[in-house]
Amino acid sequence: MKNCRSFSLSPAARPILIAALALSLSACSISTPLGPIFGSSAHDTTTGSIAPQDARFSPEMTDEDWQQANAALQIAFDAKAAGRSALWQNSQTGLQGSIAPVSEPFAEGERNCRAFVASLGAAPQRWYQGRACRTGEAPWSVVASAPWTVPPPQ
Repeated sequence: MKNCRSFSLSPAARPILIAALALSLSACSISTPLGPIFGSSAHDTTTGSIAPQDARFSPEMTDEDWQQANAALQIAFDAKAAGRSALWQNSQTGLQGSIAPVSEPFAEGERNCRAFVASLGAAPQRWYQGRACRTGEAPWSVVASAPWTVPPPQ
């Protein structure tokens, strides 16, 4: 039979060993977005209770402009509107526009979405295309918008 020695630590080394063990077993976290390494950076799935930011058509739109445009979006996407466009105007800024659905609702994950075109301003009028989505009976929210060029007449 072999002789086994018992292992004992000096009283001064015990706290160091406990701290080293606790540090090695602790979890690490990363607080920066990692982009495409852990999924698409274009993925717009939200978690928790933070609502996604609406994608405004243009940076020149004020909060009041956006409220008017968003109200027109809700009207244009209402089932009773039958695909008609809805107009909006902000008398304080003079900005105006319209929103028109260009597709039937389609499923995107657990959300219902619709494509639209929107106009902004008077002369010269600028056009945008985009996608708005909602979950259940929640209001429609613009999740993507980009400038759109009207095709020339044929």
